[in-house]
Amino acid sequence: MDAAVLSLVPATVPARVASSAQDAITPPLRNSFRLERSWRDTVPFDGVVASRWRMPAPCDTAFERAGWGEGYTLAVHLSSTRMLFQHEREIVWSGFVAPGTMLVTQPGERATVRFHAPCDVLHVFLPMRQVRRLISGARGADAPQPIALGGSGLMRDAAIERLALLLADVQDGAVAFHRDYACAIREAIVARLLALQDDAGEARDTRAEVRRASLPDWRLRRALAYVDTHLAEPIGLRDLAASAGVTRMHFAAQFRLAMGLAPHEYLMRCRIERAKSLLLNADRAILDIALACGFRTHAHFGAVFKRMVGASPTGWRAQRLERGEAIS
Repeated sequence: MDAAVLSLVPATVPARVASSAQDAITPPLRNSFRLERSWRDTVPFDGVVASRWRMPAPCDTAFERAGWGEGYTLAVHLSSTRMLFQHEREIVWSGFVAPGTMLVTQPGERATVRFHAPCDVLHVFLPMRQVRRLISGARGADAPQPIALGGSGLMRDAAIERLALLLADVQDGAVAFHRDYACAIREAIVARLLALQDDAGEARDTRAEVRRASLPDWRLRRALAYVDTHLAEPIGLRDLAASAGVTRMHFAAQFRLAMGLAPHEYLMRCRIERAKSLLLNADRAILDIALACGFRTHAHFGAVFKRMVGASPTGWRAQRLERGEAIS
């Protein structure tokens, strides 16, 4: 399987791979990028580690990782995909996953996933002892035990999504600035995740109210699936509302509460993520990619891509091909 992964771990530890599935380890190399040999096979030797799992094509294989008893695993989806994900054999999610979606696996919790579409996932591994130390330092008191980070299902946070995309974009290299930059982003992701961990009853009540007012999961899944299926076509608010079975007036507000962004912004993100995957095929014309992603003109595609990515489609493609990320 051609699955590329990036991981940030200590540079002085020699490479080794354990024989069993539970103990399989990608040797750590602090603040640089590695290829992950199998799903979630990176285990920190010292501090927080970030690794990247990428699949350019769907695979019918189910990947399983026995629970890491020493810490948490945060998964941030950098692109859209379709998956069946389980914790301890119980289904957490089945269906379309939007870019920026994240999920936390608790210490010792067995995780199983089957990807039905290409995927690009950033994993951040957080040692439990470090999480306790950070929480205790922030609160001036011992951290409660056990600590359950995140929720029981999929979540979204715009700040973590932006940080994950920045981390994924850091190039591998010996330049010290790149390593320091990656380390700072990684630590910011941890800080943001812990900041979201609020045990106050008022915060819990607020989140419950938001959940009640937002689009129900089954309606949201239908809307997300509609976007994924019709991405090459014009999609309006009326189409999305109809797919979810609600009125157009209610859909926009409920979708924003559920996803953290407006329907149009979400649609543009999906179009750009699809474009990124197509741009890795060096032989495919830019206009053809624009049309395949729902843009009517080359100019509109280029303007939206540059605004959201920070580079033109041609420039972004050239950078990726130079790194050897081309697909056939």
